[in-house]
Amino acid sequence: MVPFLITSCSDPDQPISRSGRDYFPLESGQYSEFNVEKTRFTADGQVSTKHYYIRQLTGKSFAQSNGQLTFPLSYDHQNPDHSWSTDSASVTWQTLSQAFAQESGQPVIKITSPLYDGMSWNANAYNQAGTRLCNVKDIGKPCRNGALYFPNTVTIVRQDDSTLLSRNKYIEIYAQNVGLIRRERITLQYCYTPDCVGKGIISSGSKEVIIIQKFGKQ
Repeated sequence: MVPFLITSCSDPDQPISRSGRDYFPLESGQYSEFNVEKTRFTADGQVSTKHYYIRQLTGKSFAQSNGQLTFPLSYDHQNPDHSWSTDSASVTWQTLSQAFAQESGQPVIKITSPLYDGMSWNANAYNQAGTRLCNVKDIGKPCRNGALYFPNTVTIVRQDDSTLLSRNKYIEIYAQNVGLIRRERITLQYCYTPDCVGKGIISSGSKEVIIIQKFGKQ
């Protein structure tokens, strides 16, 4: 079984950087490795959990036709012999005030500048997927992931809502000068029959948590 890291956070007592670019560094050769725990819940009551490692690697930058500097990203999984195999690829780029990544072939605004607690933006402002408001909280908050300590982080809430029938959560935590250190994605449907509605009994859905365990530059 893959060992998972304990995460704890506490209130900051040092000056806070409010530049979004600080939390979304882009440099060719940088990489981050994550532990992943993915759990699926099926309608027949089965629960299955997978543990594995993934790596995000930033490739050599290139200029688009408009001159925008763009960085390719590869997403790899670790094989039993500890080698890496690429699963998918994407691109990312920054402007003076926004950081973008391509998700499902569409540009998504990941972070804006400047950042402050309580601000929000439409992540899908440059695509046709419909409005998705991102909200900022806990800017400057330090976090510890096992042996890794990050003195300055920010949490981006892409979705966080619940009803008697469902629970949906999608948050990302970024560390200054590091980038993404944690992601949580939860999509659950609850039992809705008269004998169980409102009791939080899961009927189907999934939960995925990725936590950084190593980062650096090749």
